Amino acid sequence: MFEETIIQELKQNNISTDGEKTMQRTEELWKGASKENKETIERLAGVARSTVQRVYKTGSISAKLVVSIAQTLDVDPRYLTGEVDERGNCSDDMLREFLIAKGYKKLIDETKKGSKKRRKDKEIPVSNDVSIQPAQSLPDNNTGDGDDAEKETTSESIVNQEIEVSSNTKAFMDNMTEDEMILLMRSIMLRAKAGIGCAVEQAEKLKTLLLS
Repeated sequence: MFEETIIQELKQNNISTDGEKTMQRTEELWKGASKENKETIERLAGVARSTVQRVYKTGSISAKLVVSIAQTLDVDPRYLTGEVDERGNCSDDMLREFLIAKGYKKLIDETKKGSKKRRKDKEIPVSNDVSIQPAQSLPDNNTGDGDDAEKETTSESIVNQEIEVSSNTKAFMDNMTEDEMILLMRSIMLRAKAGIGCAVEQAEKLKTLLLS
């Protein structure tokens, strides 16, 4: 199914082919939906409840609302626009075909490319193992030189491992998709809203960076 970041890229113009059917069917589906499903539809489409209610008063419905309702309530998107009379079911392939028919082929192609890239990114190993390897054996003596040598060897091991982790992390960051970046920012803002100390500081830095 489509994520909210994709759905909210859809236009808000009316795509209904039969206003009367759109009014009747949207009202029936909406009033029969659970509170959780209604909230999901609003979140996916990025609209207020009044926007949904306006559909079954005017008969006009946007692609973003059709897709949000169809995939949440498992109904054929064409049923909402009045193109078919069977409620049917919803599937990823059906939504793609529906959106391509409505002029969103470019967006669908970009979504497919993004999905393939995300799958590829997941295969990139990111090592978080920063455990300190034991220092090589040193001569058994208690001289100050021996202690200094051991500290130097341990420090070198730590530095080398930190460089390796930084390199892997950079590789992961360089290959992040736009959707993953947005999810990361939302995660930071949500943690900050919950009052988590480090996240609050990160959120402030993020806001400063975005506004600079």
